[in-house]
Amino acid sequence: MAAQSAEKDLDAIREDLDALKSDVSSLVESLKQVASNEGSAAADKLRKSAERAKGQAQDAAATASRKIEERPLASVLIAFGIGLLIGIILDRRS
Repeated sequence: MAAQSAEKDLDAIREDLDALKSDVSSLVESLKQVASNEGSAAADKLRKSAERAKGQAQDAAATASRKIEERPLASVLIAFGIGLLIGIILDRRS
């Protein structure tokens, strides 16, 4: 009688362990899916940010180019002045 009771308890424990194993497997699969979805969302967000930054950089370059074309002499003088300042600053460090 005690042997049968112990056998039933052992069978119940085996069933519980099998159920637990199945639950853990389901949980792992769910976590993988969530991580994959989050990774895809993050990649999409990063891609959109990069595209937006690229567009802004192109707009800024076009604006600068247009300003240079509108006032070429002022642009040359400004570039000369900036170069002169950088030269003076670098010369002082030596």
